[in-house]
Amino acid sequence: YRGGLDISEQTDSPISYYECYEQKEIMFHVSTLLPYTHNDTIQIQRKRHIGNDIVAIVFQEENTPFHPSMIKSNFLHVFLFVHNI
Repeated sequence: YRGGLDISEQTDSPISYYECYEQKEIMFHVSTLLPYTHNDTIQIQRKRHIGNDIVAIVFQEENTPFHPSMIKSNFLHVFLFVHNI
């Protein structure tokens, strides 16, 4: 299961996180594992995966502001925030 990642042209990272839970395959599109292009201000390689996901898990570091509108998407419906208490 490739989870939408490009494995033929190898334009996506060869590393990702995968889980099979109750016979459902889940691929985690981790932004820091997806290719970063220095001259691309939009980061289209990352957006084409994360922007088409339905759920986003956001790990917030101390006092780092985040609002769901920071990710442009017509598909993201659920944002899960993880942070220290």
